[in-house]
Amino acid sequence: GLSPREALAAATTTPAVTFGFEGIGVIEPRGRADLVGLDSDPTLDLRAARTPYLVVSAGQLIRR
Repeated sequence: GLSPREALAAATTTPAVTFGFEGIGVIEPRGRADLVGLDSDPTLDLRAARTPYLVVSAGQLIRR
């Protein structure tokens, strides 16, 4: 199976690159990304993504 880091890339970065969505899903100047605040590192354990404390989507702050 995939490591947590590989699974996250397969669900985010890889499709963005494949479909030519440059500047989307990156946190950098002029980049566009929805953000999720987590208490632990999802690259070590994907279950960390189940309980976000903060979500920013389409420029709107959403609190869980």
